[in-house]
This record gives sequence, C-alpha cells and structure tokens, in this order.
Amino acid sequence: MTTPNPTCTIGGGATPADVAASSTINGALASSAGANFWAITCIGTDDNNTAAAINATLTVNQGAKTFSFTSPAAPAAMIFQSIVGIASLGTDVNKTPNPAFTTTFKVNVKTAGGRRVVAIGETFEQDAVHGWLSELNAVIRAVG
Repeated sequence: MTTPNPTCTIGGGATPADVAASSTINGALASSAGANFWAITCIGTDDNNTAAAINATLTVNQGAKTFSFTSPAAPAAMIFQSIVGIASLGTDVNKTPNPAFTTTFKVNVKTAGGRRVVAIGETFEQDAVHGWLSELNAVIRAVG
C-alpha cells in the first residue's frame, strides 16, 4: 500500500517557505495516498500575530487535501501542524494518529532586508510567555 507523505507544500514548493505579505497562500499535503483524514492548523506565530488570527483565514479542502490562508502584512513567522490519519497504519482505539504522520513546518513573511523573524514554539524558545521572542524579533525588525 502506498502511504501518504505527511509533509506539506506551499505553492508547489517545499516547506518551510517564504511567502509574500498580504497574499493568499496555497498549499497541499505532499501525497494523500492512503489518508483517511487530514488536519492542518497554525499552532504558533511571532510576537505580532496570533495563531487564532491566521487560523481565521485558513480554508481546508479535505477532499483535495489542499489549504489556503492569508499571510500577514508585516514580517511574520507562522508554525503549522499537519496531522495525517491512516486507518490501516497506526491509529489506536481512540483513533489517535501515528506520530510519524504528524509534522510541523514554518512559513515566513521576510523583512524588507530579507530576514526572518522568530515564532513562538521554535526549538530555542524557552518560554512562550516569558521567553526572549519580542526582544529578539525587535532587533531583527530594526535591522530590516
């Protein structure tokens, strides 16, 4: 049996991705073969955005395994989570997906100088509430 590729693509390219500001961004599950369900959501952002605001613009087509969202106007970092469920390959009695089919990826709107800001939840962030995110991103934005 062919299994799905749990990664996603943005505009046909690999993730992580750099995208244009204030644009409709289209993406897809890399391969939906064998997937009986799929979920995608924004789970973290930089200090100037919220996952809820990104998710408010997120549209998912379950049949085609595609998604779209509107990117923020200013430099931004967004972390998305993709969960693929495969009935024959590892769901438990509670229908919990096999963690091998859960992935995360980052999408960026770069600064004018081509730099990327940091999102809450990236591996070096010590604390999503009291971490160094806003101080770090302020320096990145100031440099441009």
